[in-house]
Amino acid sequence: SSDSVALKALTITGTTSLTIAATGTLNLSSTATLSSSGGLILQGGTVIDTASGGISLSSSGGISGYGVVNTKVATTSVGTATITASGGTLEMQAAITNKGTLALAVGSGATDTLLLDAKSAVSSLSFAGSTGTAELNTSATLTLASALTIGANTVQLDGTASALTDSSGISLDSGGQIIGL
Repeated sequence: SSDSVALKALTITGTTSLTIAATGTLNLSSTATLSSSGGLILQGGTVIDTASGGISLSSSGGISGYGVVNTKVATTSVGTATITASGGTLEMQAAITNKGTLALAVGSGATDTLLLDAKSAVSSLSFAGSTGTAELNTSATLTLASALTIGANTVQLDGTASALTDSSGISLDSGGQIIGL
């Protein structure tokens, strides 16, 4: 069985986190505000936005885990949030925009993958281990403000329209790779 929760409004403050399990779906019908050091933790679940409100990150929390986020994500001018793929694949299906300091991160697990499906602009992308993957789907783009160190990890471009832009530079270590079309 699966569990689905529809919320008209969601605000998370303080150190509170909301966990969405593997069979769970969170349906948002307005903007969700995460203004805490907690945030959303996905354990295989799905976040769906039925009203195009998206998720607003305005503090040091963020989104972490594995599952699917099918809504736009944006930081406010005071946001210092992070979106972290850990425990498997975290698929971000809509645009990610940054007005503050928004970092993308890939965990240290062998299956940790951050999959971006749309246009995204963030402050940085980092890898915690040496086996992670940042994947840009067929028409996804990623623009970074800070230099990217891929290390021994992988950046995968899935299509001819996929693009990684980093005016501060990109560095690879032995075993690191940028692959794709």
